[in-house]
Order: sequence, then C-alpha cells, then structure tokens
Amino acid sequence: MNDFENMNCVPGKLGRESKVHQVQKVQRSQRVKNAQLEMIGLVIIVIIVITGLLIFLVYKLSNPTKNIQRIYMNNEIATNLLLSMNRVNVEECLGTKLEELIVDCARPTPSMHCSDYTSCEIASQTIYRILNSTMFAWGMSFRFSAKSDYQDVFMTFDNRNCTSRAKEKIAGFALLSLYPTDGSVEMKLEICTKR
Repeated sequence: MNDFENMNCVPGKLGRESKVHQVQKVQRSQRVKNAQLEMIGLVIIVIIVITGLLIFLVYKLSNPTKNIQRIYMNNEIATNLLLSMNRVNVEECLGTKLEELIVDCARPTPSMHCSDYTSCEIASQTIYRILNSTMFAWGMSFRFSAKSDYQDVFMTFDNRNCTSRAKEKIAGFALLSLYPTDGSVEMKLEICTKR
C-alpha cells in the first residue's frame, strides 16, 4: 500500500509541477511579448524624434537666420535719412526747406518756382543728389517714392534693381501734411538687402 500511495503521489506531483511549469512558460512568453511591444514603441518614438529633428534642420538651413542688427540699422538709416532730408535747405530756393518743396509739388496745383524751375523739379534734383551722395555712395540698393492724396506716385528713384522681386526690404516712412489743404504726402525709402 505504501508503494501504491507513492505511485499515486508521484503522478499528482508531476501533474502539479507540469501545470506550474506551463503557467511559468505562459508568463515568460507574455513577458517576451510585452518586451517586444515596448521595444517597438521605443523604436517608433526614436523614429518620430529623428524625423522631427530632420524637419527642423531642413527648415533652419533653408531659412537663414536674419541678422537683427543689420535689419535694425537699415531701418534706422531709412527713417533717419527721410527725416533729415526734409530739413535740408535747398540752395536753388534760398531759405526754403526740401519739405516745403515736396509739399508744394504734391498739391493739385504746385505754385512755387525757384530759378525758373518748378518745386517738383527742384525737389527731384535735390533728392537725387542726396540719395547719390548717401545711399548710392554706401553701395546700398534702394527705392525712394513719394505719393500724396492728390497724386498717386509723383516721385521715384531706385538703383540696383530694388524692385518688387527683392526678397528682403526694410522701409522707412515719413508723412508730411499738406496743410492748409487736406491730405498728406507719404515718403517711403526702401532698402533692399537681398535680390
């Protein structure tokens, strides 16, 4: 009976051990599957990060950084040149400021004359001389324009193809009142830094 009990016990023990062994096998295979899923997730995250970095680098290389100091300087040059240009005393019209000639030229009927020239002709000559001795001498590409409520664009100067095709323009503005009549003159000096 002792042998019979031992026989009964052995298969029961083996049965329990094989079930435990099977459960451990299933748990191990589950851990392996979980580990594989985690690795796939990690690979996907790495691919997304690398793709993001590549897009960032392509964007940065295709759009060069703007030199803020250069932009600020060109903006200040354009604005300050327009403001100081208006204060210039014109030689041909003794004691008359360029601002007064531009305002007269912008009116529907210009009335000022200096040395047998109209205010528009004298203002154009003076602005041309100023721009040549400053912007052109400095090697800068520019476009100057003046327009009023009565005349669309009545004065323009440009050099070195500073046109609408220029990639980067920095502009300075000056407004002059047409007092005693209504309206104003808008003067604009654009500096083209890239063509």
